[in-house]
Amino acid sequence: MDKSNKPNKSHKSVQGSKENKKDTPILSESSVFKVKGDSTNSEKKEEKQSKKKSSKHSLLLKMGIPVGIIIILAIVYLLVSTNKPAQVDYSQYNGYYFNKTSDLGLWRTTLKTGVGDVVYDFYYHPLDVENISYNNSLSLYIIVVAKNNGNFTVAYSPELSGFGKAAIAGTEVTKVIGTYINVNSGFTEALPGYPDLPIHNCSESGPRVHVLEFSLGEKNEIISDQYCSKIIGTDLDNLIMLADAYIYRVMGIIKDPVIIDPNKLNVTSLLNKLNNTELLNSSLTNITSDNSSS
Repeated sequence: MDKSNKPNKSHKSVQGSKENKKDTPILSESSVFKVKGDSTNSEKKEEKQSKKKSSKHSLLLKMGIPVGIIIILAIVYLLVSTNKPAQVDYSQYNGYYFNKTSDLGLWRTTLKTGVGDVVYDFYYHPLDVENISYNNSLSLYIIVVAKNNGNFTVAYSPELSGFGKAAIAGTEVTKVIGTYINVNSGFTEALPGYPDLPIHNCSESGPRVHVLEFSLGEKNEIISDQYCSKIIGTDLDNLIMLADAYIYRVMGIIKDPVIIDPNKLNVTSLLNKLNNTELLNSSLTNITSDNSSS
């Protein structure tokens, strides 16, 4: 047999291996580097995008902080402005006009009285003392004394001797009352070493004498009992405050309903005596200039 006709197995296998090599894709160095470069570029892109996002977040954060502060301040302002009490008008009170003097800081008002317009200065405004109340039938008894050409007496407790503020408290009352009634003063008890000083107290009060006693005590109060009234303060400044509260009500600037104890005051006889049918709604300012002759 001729050996040349036999298939050359080695040749076939080599040829087959060559064909296989042609079919198998071979990665060149350039293609490898290209792949690597693509992945690097994508990473860079992602990094840039993340940086952009973080910069945006930081920008928004920076912008958000001051905006938040502004919002908080606006809310606080609204709350404060909403809760702020309304401005109180001190220029007038119950039809009386008040202005504060520039020199002493007193409250000045003008009262229309039977003896003409009278200007008065007070240490306290009615709004400051309107919550201090007492039995305002006191005004009625003072009117009776005025109609009887009687006296209004201010009496100080001995403990107040030598204190100028106590005298100021008394003057706050007498400067107004004295427009209508004769006024005098003294002490509720004798002062050691001053035997000649006048002594007055509520024991002498009556239809022709109204006595107002000043003293210090544990609480601020005004007590009225027919022709006797008492102002008791915890200190000297409060005596002045109570004196203004007292006179504002006596004069009708602070209006309180008149409280009458029928066991102590015969209203019918009082009205007949004063010949004033509107007495229950009146105050000392209703006394006319000719009352002293009646």
